[in-house]
Amino acid sequence: MRIIWDLDGVLCNTYETFCVFLEDHHGIKAIKDQKGMFEDRFGITSKQVKELFDDFYKHDQELLCPTMSYARDVVSELARRHEQYIVTARPKHTRENTKFWVYGRLGLSIDGVFVVSGADKGKFGQAIGADLAIDDMPHHALEYKDAGIDVLLYDAPYNQHQEGIGRVLSLHDVVRYVNKW
Repeated sequence: MRIIWDLDGVLCNTYETFCVFLEDHHGIKAIKDQKGMFEDRFGITSKQVKELFDDFYKHDQELLCPTMSYARDVVSELARRHEQYIVTARPKHTRENTKFWVYGRLGLSIDGVFVVSGADKGKFGQAIGADLAIDDMPHHALEYKDAGIDVLLYDAPYNQHQEGIGRVLSLHDVVRYVNKW
C-alpha cells in the first residue's frame, strides 16, 4: 500500500511552535478555549494568517516543531509493509528544511517528501499511485476523495464540521485502519 501523510497537524505539531512564535515575535496570543481555524483562534484575518506563517517559515521555525505523539513509532511500524510519503502544502522554499525535519524526526521510514504548495493534493496523490491519505485539512481531504483515494481525516478542532470522510482520532487509529485493509 502507498500511504500519504500530511505533515503539519498530523505528524508534526506545528500549532504549539506557531503559538510561541506569534506571542514572542508579534505579541499575538491565542484566544483561550477558542476552537476553529487560526483566524478564530487568534482573532486575525486569513490574509494575516498567511503573512504570519510566511514570517514563521522565514525564521526557520518549522525546524523547532515537535512530532505528534507516537509519530515516529507509527511511521516505523507501517514502513515494514508499506510505502509512505509526506505530501505537505508548506511553501516551496521550505523544501530543504522540511526534508531535514522529516528525516531527522521520523527517520528513514519515509520513501519521499513532497512540498506541493498551492497544488491539488488529490491529483498529486493520483500521480504517485497513492492508496490512502491522512490529512487534517478538510479541503485537502476532499481533494483526495475526489481523486478516488481513500482518505482519513485526522481529527482536529477546526475540522469538526466535515462529514462524509472517515475520521481518525489518533495515529494508532491509522495503524488499525491500515491493518484491516
